[in-house]
Amino acid sequence: MQLTKNQSNIEFMSGIFVFCVFMFSLQYSTYLISGSLPDAIIKLSSFTLLMLFAFKLSNRMNGLEAVLLLIYFLLFASTAFPSLLYGFGVESVTKYLFMSLILPILIVCYRSLPRCDDFLISTYIVIGVLFSVQAIVACILVNIGILDKSNIIELEKYGGMESVTFGIWGLGNAIQSEFGALVLRAQGWFIEPSILASFLLLPAFGSVGRYRMNRRKKYLLSAIIIFIAILLTLSLAGFFAVVCAALLIIFSKPFYGFLKRIPVIKYSYIVLILLSFLGFAYLLLNLLFLANEVDLSSVSNRQALVLELLGRNPDGNSGNLVREIYKINLYINLINDYPFGVGFNSNFPGLRTGNAMLHWLTAGGILAVLIIIVKFTYIFIVYCHPLLISGNAVFNALAASFIGSAIHNLSYGTWIAPYFLIHLALLIMSTRKEKMKLLSDVAES
Repeated sequence: MQLTKNQSNIEFMSGIFVFCVFMFSLQYSTYLISGSLPDAIIKLSSFTLLMLFAFKLSNRMNGLEAVLLLIYFLLFASTAFPSLLYGFGVESVTKYLFMSLILPILIVCYRSLPRCDDFLISTYIVIGVLFSVQAIVACILVNIGILDKSNIIELEKYGGMESVTFGIWGLGNAIQSEFGALVLRAQGWFIEPSILASFLLLPAFGSVGRYRMNRRKKYLLSAIIIFIAILLTLSLAGFFAVVCAALLIIFSKPFYGFLKRIPVIKYSYIVLILLSFLGFAYLLLNLLFLANEVDLSSVSNRQALVLELLGRNPDGNSGNLVREIYKINLYINLINDYPFGVGFNSNFPGLRTGNAMLHWLTAGGILAVLIIIVKFTYIFIVYCHPLLISGNAVFNALAASFIGSAIHNLSYGTWIAPYFLIHLALLIMSTRKEKMKLLSDVAES
């Protein structure tokens, strides 16, 4: 059916909105555009455009969405006081708060932008495929020795950190030399391969969901390409996230169907699935520990290369499902001394962590951890659960990959990266769609 001129204009504006969303989030998440001034211009200009959409008088949010935003506000508030008290953390609080504003903007805008969720998912899949192709090609070119490894740049956004750059093919600070071969852990323009793996979870499972819905081969192809890129990151956290999401897609509906007759424990199916995931993770970790102990001189160079790349040391940071768990005593002692955290304070050495839970524990103390527990319980019951048990494969994929991404952040993340919040906003949009469909089905019956 041909769109009217007004409908075309509205869809065009929806496209502009989605473009600004990704321009804002990608500038935060990647090192696509370098330099402090261009970085600030892109963030502020895209945010300004987004605010023009947000200030539309007809925009609104419902009570459930307002509660979620209140929980996020309380989380930031729990870190603001210790940051002010101990100093040097106010700038970080402001930075995190600013980047998290993508969530309320999406929440207030999506009702007035038709097919906003479809545009967001489609754009995310396209970006995911492009980034995956970039990463795959870079890995191949590094392995055959075509790319120049001598071009070093300073990453201003990361305190002047030096990194190899391949220009259009991304960064190369994850190059490893093993047994005479050069191996690049796929990372694209992300600072760390594990972040690329986390970023690709939604487009990977979104592609699977769309293929299951309409059997269009382009989505099967995009899923294959993106999963290959995730594999090439060699990110154990990324692999675990994929496994967790897959288990949720497979078992949520049957497990819930078995338990829903008992209202008190009907949501506990998520516990059963996560316990199954932990069992799988434990077995996989032990296999990787064994790979680390193999005498590499007793196997071929190719086999030795694979074992060296996949093997994990049980006493090291890479040998744990949860990053930096082996330093837990340090954090316990800190909380004993500072039960409300120390804020985002660089004066406290050794507190920079990739683990999202430890990140907030040190910043906001016990209060922040309690708020996070409430936050994820709320998100699961209100948003993830309805999508996991729905008959819509795309909704299943969105909810499962969100939980996988949240678990991934226990190794590398903060739970407030813009693309993580875009994922959360898509859960909100999809839950509203699912409720409207259920109401429509009830009315028809």
